[in-house]
Amino acid sequence: MSKFQDFLRQHGCLNSTQEEKDKLFKMYRKQYMREHHQERKHNQKLVQIWFEKPEYSIILEDAKKLNLKVTDFIKQVIKAQRNQSYVLPDEKVLYNLIIAYKKIGVLINQVAYKVNSKRFADTNDIKAVQELFVKLENATIAHYRPLHLENYIRIEMKKNPKFLEHLQRIIDDFKHLGYANN
Repeated sequence: MSKFQDFLRQHGCLNSTQEEKDKLFKMYRKQYMREHHQERKHNQKLVQIWFEKPEYSIILEDAKKLNLKVTDFIKQVIKAQRNQSYVLPDEKVLYNLIIAYKKIGVLINQVAYKVNSKRFADTNDIKAVQELFVKLENATIAHYRPLHLENYIRIEMKKNPKFLEHLQRIIDDFKHLGYANN
């Protein structure tokens, strides 16, 4: 049953003539649109963004690739930015970080041994430890930056064409197990 028929029922005009129904429909439509706009104004906010033509062309091209309108594409980009996913670095990076941690541990033990036994530490040892801390900090910052999941998937797809199939299988497994609703 339509909302207009409910409107007619509320006004006791179900058996009206076609002319009366046309007038009532205009009245119904006016009331419906007023309520709709009030609800929209209450629940939504209009935001306007001005782009230069080259910027807009890039955005439009990306939106077309995904078969989205530009506004929907921009909303998706904003949501993706807010919900950044963190991806662990690859094994090579982890291996280099582990080696750097071990070197620092060895140097700290050497400095501690010298300080405890001779009551002084060589400035070269202290500088070596400081340099390793700086290298470790830079490596950690460089490799533990947030990486958008979408970019990660693109990179992995270039490396392995079957990656997407594997990812889809994982997603299907999660859906089957009920994790999608949690």
